[in-house]
Amino acid sequence: ITSFPNLTFLGTGKRTIPNSDLTICHNLIINGPSVDNSVNNRHLTVEGSMQLLLGSFNSGTGSDATVTFSDTSAQTVGGATGNFNGSNSFNNLEINNAAGLSIGAGGSINVNGNLLLTNGNITTSSTSTLTLSNTSSSSVIPEGGSSSSFVNGPLTKLIVNGSNFLFPLGEGSTKGHNFTVISSTAGTSSWTAQF
Repeated sequence: ITSFPNLTFLGTGKRTIPNSDLTICHNLIINGPSVDNSVNNRHLTVEGSMQLLLGSFNSGTGSDATVTFSDTSAQTVGGATGNFNGSNSFNNLEINNAAGLSIGAGGSINVNGNLLLTNGNITTSSTSTLTLSNTSSSSVIPEGGSSSSFVNGPLTKLIVNGSNFLFPLGEGSTKGHNFTVISSTAGTSSWTAQF
């Protein structure tokens, strides 16, 4: 079985994601245990909400360890239903939903790997944040986003001294002009940009 109407993790201890890509048709809820995707590094497709109420989430590493938000209705992640940051950060995060994905009120989402802007916009605000911790200049796919998929609101990116990054920004339904930051500050700095 690789497709579930709902998937809820309860209790304590550790739950390991099996060695199969999973599709959750409605809600994926973590409420107690540690959910570990680092053993098999599988692709999780969420067609409803993903909630971290209690416990933890290890998203794994590598190109296959991706959480994709995909639906025909608007989706939300973070905020009141739990934030994915710090040790609970996403590895790769993909949006494939023309109706869009919003960071919930007061939410904080962090991506350690790549941000895949396949279809649909991610809406953020100054208090509902999205941060890319991967310092690579190619951590957004496609680079700079596209007219059908970008970040609608502020985006924070870690950039190494001497490196550059093309922010995938827009506002509403309009893709912004190309905006590249070249960091000249010492070490690694956090840069936030908004169209």
